[in-house]
Amino acid sequence: MGQNGAFMGVSKARGTPLTPVTEQEDFVVGLYSSLDSVTARVLERLSREECVVPSCRPGCCHCCRFHIQASMLEIHVLAQFVKRTFSRDRIRGLRLRTRKWHEWDQSRPGRGPAAAARATAELDRYEPCCPMLIRGRCSVYPVRPMVCRIHFVQSEPSRCLAATRMTSSTQAPVTISAMAVAAQPFSMRLKAYVEAGGRDFSRSIVLLPHGLAMEMAWDFALSP
Repeated sequence: MGQNGAFMGVSKARGTPLTPVTEQEDFVVGLYSSLDSVTARVLERLSREECVVPSCRPGCCHCCRFHIQASMLEIHVLAQFVKRTFSRDRIRGLRLRTRKWHEWDQSRPGRGPAAAARATAELDRYEPCCPMLIRGRCSVYPVRPMVCRIHFVQSEPSRCLAATRMTSSTQAPVTISAMAVAAQPFSMRLKAYVEAGGRDFSRSIVLLPHGLAMEMAWDFALSP
């Protein structure tokens, strides 16, 4: 972390102070670093001993179309990264994508009597995905949530795409369950940190686009 000027809250190009690093960021970024080291070792062992290799590759982003849940603590870290490293134009684009996701979410069946009225031809064509996704790449990859860091599959990517579209005729993706096992101690550390601050961890878990809008204080954010 210390080698990255942006993480330290200083622009290398201008030497000007940016969004300061919070205590919460220090904790979560350190947790992510340790988790990444553990998952790398687990993947290496699985490949060597069981010939299990993830089919996930750069540019494969079907899992980014799932409903991604994360704690508000993780979303705080993600939002800090956005404020620190995104230009105004990139933040504007992120806000538009996040708002579009909210409009789609609120237009789905069962969202109330006004849902049908909110549905438009534009939303019918909308492919819901994480607003952090830009041209098939995660724009906040260094601070992606824990659930994203441990999601690996050994099945064909087409299964992941089918799962996002609920295509019942296609088999579900085969996840590498060892990743979730390896992440369990880190999940517990995250839970303990949140609860030490007086919050109910389970109530801090939200869908990423909802949490992002709240953390960025955008006017379309839902009430916490």
